[in-house]
Amino acid sequence: MSVSGIGRDLGGDIMEHLGAEAWFADREKVLRWTKRAGRARQEIVANIGQNIEGCHKPESVAKLRRLWDEWEAGSSKVAVFSREIEGGRRRKWNLLMPVHGPEGFRGVVELVFVTEVGEA
Repeated sequence: MSVSGIGRDLGGDIMEHLGAEAWFADREKVLRWTKRAGRARQEIVANIGQNIEGCHKPESVAKLRRLWDEWEAGSSKVAVFSREIEGGRRRKWNLLMPVHGPEGFRGVVELVFVTEVGEA
């Protein structure tokens, strides 16, 4: 959505300033977008144009494939994964959200952020 007088795509601007890491993989599981390179993790930027299965541990690829099958079948289920980091003081969250358009499943946006344990 464009806002008159601003000259920028509001959606893109919001994604660039979101307080989380963000990237998009298309329906073929190819990483197509990440937040601006200077603000994104370099190991993610290095994988743009690559199949995301190569970025995941072997034990998570089967889970990723199952989710992709569900999304391709029309599911809008958001997948949420978390794990403790820094000796349990913080928690890292991964949210995978399918993107559907008029032509069907277009891919997945993943947001990654960290919270202090006990934060709401």
